[in-house]
Amino acid sequence: MSESALYPGRPGGELSAGWWHTLSRTLHRVRESGYPGAPAPDPADPARLLGRMTGTSAEAADVPAAELGTLLAEFAPQIASLAADFGVEAAPLLVAFGRGWLPGGPDVEETIAAPALPRFNGVVATGSVTVRRAGRQTLLIAATDVLGASGPVRIDPEPWAVDDAWLCTVAPSHDRLLVAEHLLAAILPQAGVASHLVSARPEEIEVTLESVAGEADPDLVLGRLEGWRSAIERLCHVQITWR
Repeated sequence: MSESALYPGRPGGELSAGWWHTLSRTLHRVRESGYPGAPAPDPADPARLLGRMTGTSAEAADVPAAELGTLLAEFAPQIASLAADFGVEAAPLLVAFGRGWLPGGPDVEETIAAPALPRFNGVVATGSVTVRRAGRQTLLIAATDVLGASGPVRIDPEPWAVDDAWLCTVAPSHDRLLVAEHLLAAILPQAGVASHLVSARPEEIEVTLESVAGEADPDLVLGRLEGWRSAIERLCHVQITWR
C-alpha cells in the first residue's frame, strides 16, 4: 500500500507518512542485515505495544491502527531484540526510529525500562553520575527523550538506592553539539555558569567555562557538570575536553 493511500486527505498525514516510511524501512533493514540483537525475552504483545506507541507519539496515533499493528506483529522478534540490546522499552525506541533518531548504544540502565517507572516511557538513552556530599548520595540522570525536554525534576530514588534522584531530558538530535548545549543549559539552571561549546572534530566537544557566579555552590556546579559530561560522552559518543 502506498503512503498516499494510507492518509487520504488527513491533516498531518504527510508528516505521519514520513514517520511510517522511516520506521518500516528501518525494521526491514534490521531484518535484512541478519541483526541478532541481545538475548531477548518473548516479544511484546503487539496490541499492547501499539497502545503504548499511539499514546506516546502523535505520528503513531495518526497511522491506521491495523497497519501499524501488522508491522509490529511482523517484526516482533527483531523489536524484542532491539529493545533488549539498547536496554529501553520498545515503544520509545520505535518512535525514535520513525523520527530518524538512532540511539548511540546500549547505555540505558535496566532500571529505566521498569514498568514501575512510567516517567521513563519516552527515554531513549541516558548518562548519569552519583554525587556524594555531606553523607548523602544524589543521582543525576541526563537523557534524550522522545517526549521532549523536561526537568530537572525529582524522581523516586528508591530503585537506585540513593538519597535523591533528579532527571533532566532533552529531545534527541543528529547534531551532537546541539544536544550537548541544550542539556548543559537544562542541567545548570540559574547556577550562574557561562560557557561556550565548540566541536572541531565529530568525536570531541571542547567546553570553555567563561565564568561562574561567586554565590554559586561550587560542589553543586561541579557535580552537575560531571553529570553532564558523563551523559554527553555516553549519549553522543564524544570526548569532552575542558578548556
